[in-house]
Amino acid sequence: MYPSAGNENPNACLARLAILNCKPGEHDLHSKCYLGPYNPCALSQADEELLKNTRVLELAPLLNAVLPLGLPDNEVTKHLTGEMRLKETIWLMVRVLRAKLAQSRTILVFEDVHWMDSSSWKLLEAVRRELSPLLLLITMRPGAEAKLPPD
Repeated sequence: MYPSAGNENPNACLARLAILNCKPGEHDLHSKCYLGPYNPCALSQADEELLKNTRVLELAPLLNAVLPLGLPDNEVTKHLTGEMRLKETIWLMVRVLRAKLAQSRTILVFEDVHWMDSSSWKLLEAVRRELSPLLLLITMRPGAEAKLPPD
């Protein structure tokens, strides 16, 4: 059984919801979070492993860059800026993907990559390098040039 928001750090509570396989509308991330015995979302083994990793929980506010979680920066994340913040965000996103996709054959599709910025390319490269087995399908308009990050 998991404690309710009253007994744990609100960031940890929201981070739990962020990595759960919940359907839209099952939880309101802005309301009180209860992860007791009546939680409609069962925690998977991947969720359990992620929630045991204190680094993942410390960096959870970095997911705000890609998910509308509204997690406030904490003592760890408020000091991260620029390239270090990007590096830690990519590390966190890859860890979540690795945990969620473990033991799976995965196809990731990236469409219209000619619109991707350098941060997105860095994430894509990290995913390509660290997730296996993985098939990446990347599409772009004919004649378009992708804005690849510098080597």
